[in-house]
Amino acid sequence: MRREPPPHRKTGWNGELGGPVPTEIGLLTNLITLIMPSSNLDGDIPTEVGRLTALTRIDLASNAMGGSIPTEIGGMAALEELTVGNNNGFTGSLPTQLGQLTTLTKLELHKNQLIGDVPTEIGSLTALVDL
Repeated sequence: MRREPPPHRKTGWNGELGGPVPTEIGLLTNLITLIMPSSNLDGDIPTEVGRLTALTRIDLASNAMGGSIPTEIGGMAALEELTVGNNNGFTGSLPTQLGQLTTLTKLELHKNQLIGDVPTEIGSLTALVDL
């Protein structure tokens, strides 16, 4: 008989994870969702995430991540949701490549240290309903 782990062990969202998202994430080319909020993650979003062209949802909210949002994210044509709010560590300006994400419906960036103007390319995000 197969034993199931206790419910608090299934997600890893109770302080059991930590550290940066490894660059090897780019090898998971069939990945459709990357949902790891409140997982004690830190460091940058690796540029290799741009290889995940099947990815429809990224939720890395409420971690301790930082750095700039990688320009490679613009190549993720299937991306519908990008949630990186409440990290308080993302810096720099928004990459103009966000304008290439024409299927994006949700973009959450709150509680970070982003600067500069919102790029005009954001006007290309006609599917966007949550900003």
